[in-house]
Amino acid sequence: MPNSPRTPGIAKQRLSPVQLAAQLEGKPPDLSAHEARSQAARCLGCHDAPCVAASPLRTDLPLALRQIAQNVPIAAARTLSEAGPLAGIAADLGVFDRDEEDACVLGASGFGALPIWALKRYALAQAAMVGRARRARKTGKTIAVIGAGAAGLTVAHHLMQLGHGVALFDRGDQPGGMLMAGAGGDCLDLDQARAAIDRIIGRDEMSVHFGCDFGRDITLPELQSEYDAVVLAIGLQQARILAGPEAPDFLIEADPAMSFLRDLRRAESPGDIAIGRSIVVIGGGAVAVDIARQARNLGAENVTIAYRRGRADMGAPKLAVERALQQGVHILDHVQPLEFSGLLKPDSILLERTDVIDGAVRGSGESFRIPADQVFLAIGQDLEPVPEDIYLDGGRIAVSKSGLTSVAQVWAAGACAKGGEGRLPQTLAQARGVALAVDRALKGGRG
Repeated sequence: MPNSPRTPGIAKQRLSPVQLAAQLEGKPPDLSAHEARSQAARCLGCHDAPCVAASPLRTDLPLALRQIAQNVPIAAARTLSEAGPLAGIAADLGVFDRDEEDACVLGASGFGALPIWALKRYALAQAAMVGRARRARKTGKTIAVIGAGAAGLTVAHHLMQLGHGVALFDRGDQPGGMLMAGAGGDCLDLDQARAAIDRIIGRDEMSVHFGCDFGRDITLPELQSEYDAVVLAIGLQQARILAGPEAPDFLIEADPAMSFLRDLRRAESPGDIAIGRSIVVIGGGAVAVDIARQARNLGAENVTIAYRRGRADMGAPKLAVERALQQGVHILDHVQPLEFSGLLKPDSILLERTDVIDGAVRGSGESFRIPADQVFLAIGQDLEPVPEDIYLDGGRIAVSKSGLTSVAQVWAAGACAKGGEGRLPQTLAQARGVALAVDRALKGGRG
């Protein structure tokens, strides 16, 4: 008898291929050429352009929209791609990130904000030339970039555009990092994402070294002696474990969130991923919400997000939370886990209601139990390994405004840097700034 959403325990193929395909249609439909031109033509070309002010990348959106309206999407794509070839991935994932649309004056005027994220996707999807490398005059300098995620790839791209060589190191067996295994996977065009990444790592100015573990296979002193500068874009590698006297030891047995998303992204068929009948996800960020949504997509019958603060405090984008609720995900706020119940595998989890007093979470003493044959812990990640001789600030690498660390000629970009743990557009903007700072320093300016 085939599996179904009601199959007990953890099982594969809970849905038929047809049902699974219908569930995974999370990516909104792309605009047609006519729709894109019509929508773009509505742009008022505001002098102060609040959409630009709201854009982490400060992209010239009015220019890009004018180019779409004039039916030159390749030109629009080039305008949008000043942040680098990963701008298309940011546009894909922008379905949950509406800052620019919220700033559109048409929305405030009651005429309906421009669908900026959809227009970006249209232009970038139409232009096969996006990200074509400019050939800058070579400087003879080579920079070691550690980490092939969004930050590392963006830093590498801009450094090569500026004429430098790049040696890219990553502990994994393929580029992309959390970019290719993180939240919002059902909105990401994997083929386009891989093509964008390939445009970066395939350049002559780059040497790529996979399976190279920073701190074990290569050390910071070795890199400093061999390269003109070093950029650490190592992300947050270690899944966070709740600590303190109130943290139950059993949570170590919970499934790691990022491993599930990574396995799902790499699976030949999503149905090959085993999923429980009753899922509980602990956390309130984008990863927690995405795991909950994907569990429903894979056929889990009951999916619950357990978050220790209020729903308004959840770090996930509001639209992602709304979509999860529409898919049947339950959200229990002001609760924290106490214990699992079950012999070899959990069959339920005991939750305690919480109060937030002066910003601190406190257990109320009132508890209740819900079914759970699979529990995911999605409360963030920590820096691991800690780079030697580099100052930290709050568990992240302490950096100046330009990304310079406490060690000369060593910069940090992305989530490993203090203040760098944000959404993809912010990561691309910060990484571009780091690349420009490295370039200034190597050319005799201030980094």
